[in-house]
Amino acid sequence: MIRHNAHCPFIFLQVLWELETLRLINHFEKSMKAEIGDDDELYIVDNNGEMPLFDITGQDFENKLRVPLLEILKYPYLLLHERVNELCVEALCRMEQANCSFQVFDKHPGIYLFLVHPNDMVRRWAILTARNLGKVDRDDYYDLQEVLICLFKVIELGLLESPDIYTSVCLREG
Repeated sequence: MIRHNAHCPFIFLQVLWELETLRLINHFEKSMKAEIGDDDELYIVDNNGEMPLFDITGQDFENKLRVPLLEILKYPYLLLHERVNELCVEALCRMEQANCSFQVFDKHPGIYLFLVHPNDMVRRWAILTARNLGKVDRDDYYDLQEVLICLFKVIELGLLESPDIYTSVCLREG
């Protein structure tokens, strides 16, 4: 006899969440570590100081992370995981620093959420990307409505300035 457990769907979702975020973290960390070996410390030195050089072309780096970055942009709730968020931001910043901006051809919700990101480089990337994608028409709006509402709430409540955003927003039992 199978006993019904009211918490079963939540536990299942929690396990899926953990597996999904772990997969993304492993992929990002593996790709980022492979980019520069321990002996290959390269820097660009200019008037602004030293800046690590992660990849001369940036194309290989983008190719390695294209699918997970698009996945995060398409499903921005993945950014609620602190480590996934950190790695995503680091990857986008590395590409910007290497003058190899991450190219996106569809209006993914995460792009619009990044319009209010506290990191200047990520915010600039999102603004330029959204501008290049063009205006949000009625059909786009229906696809983006949920993230746009979230975006306005983030701005209104000042959530990104809160240091405990990851501890206050978590998966809860429904």
